[in-house]
Amino acid sequence: MYLKFRNLIFLTALLTNCSEREQPGKITYLAGANDTHIMGGYHAGYYSYIWSEVLDADSVEWFKENGGLKRENGDHFRKTLLSRGGAKDAMALFREFRGRDADITPLLVRRGLN
Repeated sequence: MYLKFRNLIFLTALLTNCSEREQPGKITYLAGANDTHIMGGYHAGYYSYIWSEVLDADSVEWFKENGGLKRENGDHFRKTLLSRGGAKDAMALFREFRGRDADITPLLVRRGLN
């Protein structure tokens, strides 16, 4: 229980201190989230890893909401996200795919932190 609560604080601190929840960068100190492994530059890589999990979980949730792995869902995923590569900002592409900004809730549910 303590570990789940501590992870929730850490994730919340990282995501809410991010400009418009889409650009990693300024991570401010939050009491309770001062693990030693986030010192010395490691936190940026760790944040990127967590943020990719947020995007993954939210994408999986989109598929669930839209009937699962169907041809039209795969086509939409390919057309709005995969085939675009670096043509636009990554978060703009995600918004086109998902229809809104990324949400952390599916990741929290996946990890049992809801």
